[in-house]
Amino acid sequence: MLDQLLKEIEILKKYFDLENEYFQLFYVPAAVLSKKIFKSPDNLLMNFFDKIDRLLEKLFRNTAFMLYYRMVLICGRAKK
Repeated sequence: MLDQLLKEIEILKKYFDLENEYFQLFYVPAAVLSKKIFKSPDNLLMNFFDKIDRLLEKLFRNTAFMLYYRMVLICGRAKK
């Protein structure tokens, strides 16, 4: 499955200049735990894991590791 996802991304790269945003690697399990501890979804635990996700995105951008994120927003412009 991972190989297929990488192939699909490579096909997109042929035709588009891509800018990807990755969301929710550790954020999702933290949300489950956070719901049991805090009343508000805007809390210390959620903010911490959001920052961890963003740091990992910067460190591992454009690697296969990014495919473990729960969501990716793929934005592209057609190559000229």
